[in-house]
Amino acid sequence: TLRAQTERPITVVQGTNRLTPWPIRSDTLLASFEDAVERGRSGRSPCTIRGWDGSAAERIAIALEEFAPGAPR
Repeated sequence: TLRAQTERPITVVQGTNRLTPWPIRSDTLLASFEDAVERGRSGRSPCTIRGWDGSAAERIAIALEEFAPGAPR
């Protein structure tokens, strides 16, 4: 993330996001990018936050169907 902070710090804690040192300079940006490519998710275990599994759209569709069964799609 090209910012000094995030409103979702859990993404940094879980290793799914990194912050770039501020103010952004070409050398620190390049170093941050190279570190991310080299270390990936820093060896952390897969994300275990409830609902962060890439299936939100499917859950929303199911909830809408339960809310209004038979509604036009």
